[in-house]
Amino acid sequence: MKTMNAPDAINGKEGRAYAKINGNNEELFYAKTIEATVEKTKADIKPSESA
Repeated sequence: MKTMNAPDAINGKEGRAYAKINGNNEELFYAKTIEATVEKTKADIKPSESA
């Protein structure tokens, strides 16, 4: 299961775009403003009952 770490959060101070080319992450450009749409799924997690 993947989790989101604090450094992965969107930061309002910077915008950068990267592309993976031949296994290397190459920086493409910086963004001054950006608009994004996110779709999320929320689920209730119930603790498992141990026997």
